[in-house]
Amino acid sequence: MEKGNGPVMRVSDRVATVLLATAVVCLLLVQVLPVVHFGSGKLEPFHGYEIWAEVVEMLTEFDDANAVDLVINTALVLGSGLVLVSPFVVMPVSVNRVLWWCLAICSGMAAVGVSGTLGWMLLTDPPDPAHWRRGAGFPFLMSFPLFHFAGVLWIRRRETCTDLAPEAEAR
Repeated sequence: MEKGNGPVMRVSDRVATVLLATAVVCLLLVQVLPVVHFGSGKLEPFHGYEIWAEVVEMLTEFDDANAVDLVINTALVLGSGLVLVSPFVVMPVSVNRVLWWCLAICSGMAAVGVSGTLGWMLLTDPPDPAHWRRGAGFPFLMSFPLFHFAGVLWIRRRETCTDLAPEAEAR
């Protein structure tokens, strides 16, 4: 499995890295593009970087928090943290299954918390189009945790080397 100076990156690890890097790009696009436009009369853009002030406010003041907002905000914090570090940990995670399971569970919770909850809210209680419209960053907000989860699922386990000869393993 060793070639040259380091371990060889397998095709599945490359696909995982591409998906995880795509999640990073989507998260960065969320920060600069307007996620939604809302208001009465003239619709004002709400950019992704403005989300963080509301997330911090909600997570520090639990008095006004409702369950749906708490789920979305905590999943957004979890998902953003995972997305930013994951492209760099493909090799260590592919060796250690405990790390992979922790990453997969947290990534799945972030995907359900952000994409699942926002999608459920839009389907069950659609907002008034006169006061709310999706922005260019909204699809990236919905997709970054899903790209991350798909990337984590593409990380395969590394085979461990044994001291047995190949013909002895076949027996």
